[in-house]
Amino acid sequence: MDFRVVDALAEYRAQAERWVADNVDPAWAEEQHRTGDYHTWELHRLLARDGWLAAGWPPEYGGNDKDPKLAEAIFQEIARAGLHMDGWATTNMICRTLLHVGTEQQKQHFIQGALKGEIIIVLGYTEPDSGSDAAAAKTKAVRDGDEWVLNGQKMFTSTAHLGTHVFMLTRSNFDVPKHEGLTMFLVPLDSPGVEIQPMLTVGGQRTNATFYSDVRVPDWLRVGEEQGGWNVMRVALVYERGGGGGGPAGPTLAQRVAQWAQETRRPDGTRVFDDGTVKERLARIAIDDEVTRLLGLRVSWVNDTGGLPGVEGSMAKLFGPEANQRHHWALLDILGAEGPLMHDSHEAPVDGAVDAAFRYGIVGTIYGGSSEIMREIIAQRHLGLPRNRPKG
Repeated sequence: MDFRVVDALAEYRAQAERWVADNVDPAWAEEQHRTGDYHTWELHRLLARDGWLAAGWPPEYGGNDKDPKLAEAIFQEIARAGLHMDGWATTNMICRTLLHVGTEQQKQHFIQGALKGEIIIVLGYTEPDSGSDAAAAKTKAVRDGDEWVLNGQKMFTSTAHLGTHVFMLTRSNFDVPKHEGLTMFLVPLDSPGVEIQPMLTVGGQRTNATFYSDVRVPDWLRVGEEQGGWNVMRVALVYERGGGGGGPAGPTLAQRVAQWAQETRRPDGTRVFDDGTVKERLARIAIDDEVTRLLGLRVSWVNDTGGLPGVEGSMAKLFGPEANQRHHWALLDILGAEGPLMHDSHEAPVDGAVDAAFRYGIVGTIYGGSSEIMREIIAQRHLGLPRNRPKG
């Protein structure tokens, strides 16, 4: 394998830039900053219209023959324009999970609907009393003929107010060990009994608390076997924790700060970059970034060779977000007193990108499983160490 840092999508950049220039309204990024809604339906529908959501997917489920690398380049250019696509990120993850564990009816309905830009699926794992211990879910599912009745609450159901379905973990049996009594559903968010309440985060994103009161769901929306929800969850978490390892679409945050440091002078006339401590910190960040990239490449390789990168994904998930949090602290320190200025201040260094990354990155060690959970997975499944707590 060739681990040199190259832009694998270089030949697609010009086309991707043209698509973004022709279709993306710069006001959408400001709207996302203002509202905290990290999904823009107008953009989503344009991507579906031009077939970029369906690029590389199986044709029997609505995929097309458009080049998935060009689609990836377009998504990267959208990110460079300051836009989030959280709704597509979770939908893509769950559709890939359905390829492994879904019924044919579910694949036809949800994957085709998602690729047409009609379906957005959000995640319903976390509950008020369980946090990263998703298997401790208490949201109750009771079978009633060909339907299920759901009652409970989920926390941090991001994008639920813009989505169409929630991929929800429930407890259908309270008399067995917690990992064995779980059942997964795809619940329509417009169902009677669903309530969505906003929660604003320190990172500026809107997330939600969602409540389910006697919500009736047909059995065909059950994903996987009854009481087999944890096996479904494990597949979904593989895709949530996996990451890419390709070359960056543009300058990294550290590179932008390094450029700022070379152009900015202190009161004594010296450049910020002339400080040896600044150079050392930037070098350490560069080393961590390379480790993160290589861990991501390993995840990509396992994916590309037909595997499910369980432990590999956990390694990448553990190292990357923890490294990012260290980087954000260091970069804010390099920027000095103006570092915490937000993007809407004309005096904010590098357009407030470091402050935004710092705020958003706080949850990086929690989303997709906390660092503590990742360490347990690596210790048990890779190093063969015993569990450090009783099995629930």
